Amino acid sequence: MFFLAFCAEKANWVRNIRANPDKVKVQVRFKSFQAHVEIIESFSEKIKYLEWMVTKLPKEAKTGFGWVPKQHTIGNLDFTSLAEFLTLIKLHNPKS
Repeated sequence: MFFLAFCAEKANWVRNIRANPDKVKVQVRFKSFQAHVEIIESFSEKIKYLEWMVTKLPKEAKTGFGWVPKQHTIGNLDFTSLAEFLTLIKLHNPKS
């Protein structure tokens, strides 16, 4: 699971995850697990994730950061400024 936060260091949930990564618990429907938190700091990994998102989840990308598939392509859009303000958090289920 990935979570995005723009201007994220101001978001309380991001601060809480950074302060207490060992206390992050995920619940999906009736199942829950203690999550392993990975905060993606790599600039290139953030850009790779944004490119993946616009390719695989264009509706969510439109809602999240204004991606318009008919106007934008990966080749004509620079994700650099967006990635600078992005905190990307990956939550793993250590038992999977």
